[in-house]
Amino acid sequence: MEEKDKNEQPGQEVVVRKNISREHSCLGFILDDGTIGELCYDPQTKEGQFAIASPGKSIQLLPEYIGEDGTLYLPLKGKLIGGDILFPSKPTKYLESTKSIFQDVKEYIHRYVDLPEDFEDIASIYVLLTWVYDALQSLPYIRLRGNLSTGKSRFLKVAGAICFRSINCSGATSASAVFRLIDTYRGTLVMDEADWRFSGEWAEVIKILNNGYEPGTPVYKSAKQSDGRWDPECYHVFGPKILATKERFKDDALESRMITQVTEPTLREEIPPNLPDIQKEEALALRNRLLVFRLQNWHKVKENAQQQDTIPHTVIPRTRQILTSMAAVAGTDQNLLNMVLEYVNKFDEEVMWNRQETTEFAVLQAIIDLKLNDDELSMFNIADKVYGSTIASSWGPRSVGRVVREKLGLHTDRATTGISGIRTNRIVAIWDDPKIEALCKYYGILPHARDVYDVYTVSSRTGDPVKV
Repeated sequence: MEEKDKNEQPGQEVVVRKNISREHSCLGFILDDGTIGELCYDPQTKEGQFAIASPGKSIQLLPEYIGEDGTLYLPLKGKLIGGDILFPSKPTKYLESTKSIFQDVKEYIHRYVDLPEDFEDIASIYVLLTWVYDALQSLPYIRLRGNLSTGKSRFLKVAGAICFRSINCSGATSASAVFRLIDTYRGTLVMDEADWRFSGEWAEVIKILNNGYEPGTPVYKSAKQSDGRWDPECYHVFGPKILATKERFKDDALESRMITQVTEPTLREEIPPNLPDIQKEEALALRNRLLVFRLQNWHKVKENAQQQDTIPHTVIPRTRQILTSMAAVAGTDQNLLNMVLEYVNKFDEEVMWNRQETTEFAVLQAIIDLKLNDDELSMFNIADKVYGSTIASSWGPRSVGRVVREKLGLHTDRATTGISGIRTNRIVAIWDDPKIEALCKYYGILPHARDVYDVYTVSSRTGDPVKV
């Protein structure tokens, strides 16, 4: 039996209910037949509708949608929708190129925030990425780091207003609330004061950030049930994230996932001290256009993401993993793709520089120097190479030994003396060619000649070593 929608409005396509198997309230859906639906919220009527894009059809705006399996999709309702969680109000009636929407996003950000042009470019592409993130296999995070009054919060407000399902939080938000917001709304986490360094909830936030860069890595937490039992609950935390912090993260793995810009006070007098009312109108208009970008490009981006050779193989694996998603959004637009590749080079060099500032790098260099000079690889000799004769007691041979074993993964043993081979109390590192070669590649130390090692970074574009 068929039933026409009694709430049909003049000029609106009639929704015919037929063979409904179940109802599902949601923010959007992607069906097996290629249909994509996304929630729009009308601030005038305070009602939600779906923008629907089906293969071979123009975009429609419908109050509900019935899938081929009989599922009735209804717009999810909630007090945060249309308020703290931002949605488009309707799709624009025309399609446009990725380059066109990128340029307008960049001009919008430039009006209100002072950023270096290369980061302005990458941040604008990242905004587009947020609208198709669920088509991608891994994501980087955007992070602004700097002192007070350097534009971090301004960037979060401006960029966050045009990101996909923007979830705005601060360091005052509880970790449990952040878990539930991301799991419920599956949008872009925009978090100010994200370095809760002295908070007891910091470990929980780290779980969100460490697990949230790729799909299939939810966070499980125990929750007390009404009958007193404790059952595990699953929280999906995958999604784009834009953060502002004062300092670097102590977690190196997390730090390596950040596309970071260090902020400085602006010298541009035309930037308004407070955001004008028109900024909200501009943001809504861009969200409506970005909605069409999602509906038009989601399947294309998913296909692009399967191409693993866009970023050169000479790039550091972590860099290649997280920035392949940016290249997938750029797609076939060569200008945008070149912007991404240029930033890949810069990102790669910064990762290598950070590695070369560590104690592990200094210890590895000392081991190589001692080996080339046929000196004993004792912990004392390594410590002397690294710290000189005035080393502090906290960084003596024992501390170096821990670095050799735990950080570099090299084996150690007691040294032997002369022909007799009597074992001594001196601890030495065991030279292991395959491991040393792998460590040299990781830290950017490449053989410069047959008998000399030197410090290099590898050009991502050509694959050639470039001396530091």
